[in-house]
Amino acid sequence: MYSRVAKEEAKTYKPNHMGILQEQAVEVTSTLSKDKPLIQNLIILPCHSIFAPELNTKITNHNDEDTFAIGKDADNWIMESFQLESDDHLSFFKHLELSLVELHENIANSALVISGGYTKSSIEKSESSSYLELAEAVGLLKNPYFKVGTNILLEEYARDSYENVLYGICTFYKKFRRFPAKITIVGFGFKRERFLSSHLTTLGYYILPNVDNDELSMSSLPNTKHVKYVSAGPFLPAKPAGLTETEYEAYKDEFWGSLYKNERSKALDLFKSNPFGSNKSILHDKKLKRDPWNKREEVYSFYQTESDVLNSLVEIDKFDIKNAWNIYQKKVLPEFPLYE
Repeated sequence: MYSRVAKEEAKTYKPNHMGILQEQAVEVTSTLSKDKPLIQNLIILPCHSIFAPELNTKITNHNDEDTFAIGKDADNWIMESFQLESDDHLSFFKHLELSLVELHENIANSALVISGGYTKSSIEKSESSSYLELAEAVGLLKNPYFKVGTNILLEEYARDSYENVLYGICTFYKKFRRFPAKITIVGFGFKRERFLSSHLTTLGYYILPNVDNDELSMSSLPNTKHVKYVSAGPFLPAKPAGLTETEYEAYKDEFWGSLYKNERSKALDLFKSNPFGSNKSILHDKKLKRDPWNKREEVYSFYQTESDVLNSLVEIDKFDIKNAWNIYQKKVLPEFPLYE
């Protein structure tokens, strides 16, 4: 499986100089403010890092003809060591582009939520606001029907992928007073199973295929009427001059094998034990480490809505798995499906 996926995704990154995002307008019959009742679908862009060129102390002479140079410069991103190996900032940039393409192609009935909290101690800046800053810096928001605050919204509290989805739904609900009919996620291909088989299933948007759990794989998790997953990256660097083709193929197999192994042990298995990542779990401990600015104290009040089911899902984070399950079964499950 790894070699097949590697061949599909281990490509040199080539940004799309997308006229549809930089120059062209979309023909719609009325303004977005009047179309607000038509916004039914949610696009979620889960963030993975912070774009922070203000912290870059290196002097870099970017090619003036390369519109996207500032985003392709790894020194403008705050990244972990494992993200550097596969130039993950290029994937982050690609995810941003693709999420805006999704919005462009569904402009009359969709809203984009860029989701990511204040996860780095080196700067009090949210992941989501930094992605928006990048989009503005490289001209991806020139489409006159892209309206920040109307169909492009920021979610600034998420600390993991489950919260990307849950808080993304909360953000949509607060704005439009309804649950989205369809959710589109733009992210890494290897995380597709996590989002579909765990997060979107837990939140009632995805129904798992009728197969044995051991047979679940990305290929057995299709998009549905209510869920779409758009995959991009990681993008492995081109073959170094010093490696033979055989050595490079071995490197790719090892990279992808390790990637999927870690995804299984450090995410899928943990969410299987506690799908909410709630209190007294390894996942909850990770979330605390990703909250150096103690923003979690604001979450429960910020995401209080008219929806009892959303309020319950947000507050579940406070409880251990036994009590979390009791709340989920009594207050959440009976309300599914949330969409109309």
